[in-house]
Amino acid sequence: MATTKEGVHIKGTKKSLPDGWSTYAFRYAIFPTPEQVTKLEKSFGCERKVYNEYVSGLYEYLESIGFESGCIRYKVPNYTTITAKYDYLDKSNDSFVYNDAKMRFQAAIKKYNETYAKQPIQYKKSVRKKMQTIGYVPTLKDIKGMPKFHSKKQGKLSYTTNQTNGNIKITQENGSYFLCIPKFQEGISIHLHRELPIDGIH
Repeated sequence: MATTKEGVHIKGTKKSLPDGWSTYAFRYAIFPTPEQVTKLEKSFGCERKVYNEYVSGLYEYLESIGFESGCIRYKVPNYTTITAKYDYLDKSNDSFVYNDAKMRFQAAIKKYNETYAKQPIQYKKSVRKKMQTIGYVPTLKDIKGMPKFHSKKQGKLSYTTNQTNGNIKITQENGSYFLCIPKFQEGISIHLHRELPIDGIH
């Protein structure tokens, strides 16, 4: 969506860039306080919980229709159907924490449909070995490419938020820089080792 140079969304515009514009990614190190670390960890955990609830719902649906192979045709529900079930999935988190889980889940289904759906069901080598040696009966989670549950140890500790009316910005105070993001009352200390383009929109 288009924004002014102050980061204010221009109503009615689509998610596209003006002609001649391009996007760049800049990576910076942040140094959150212990309180901010706790809040970030909660956000990561809540994103993982919502994602896993989506996976659980998918498995229940596929089992109910006797899924054997082919494309997954599943209407992904709004994340509010999940957050309403748990008190801790509340508005203290950025709403994009939950929306990001939905988008990642949709991407996982899309990847399965594009990569595996047109082939006979495949299982991991370890699963095939168990099937041959101990007569293991595979489940949906054993299907190669199927959306999997995210664990705390192996999960991706991140979430994607969105720029809306300048709510994400970098400020400067007493020679130090701070990253301001939704639901954080104070900016997170950031090491700005390279400046953002002066004429860019971020």
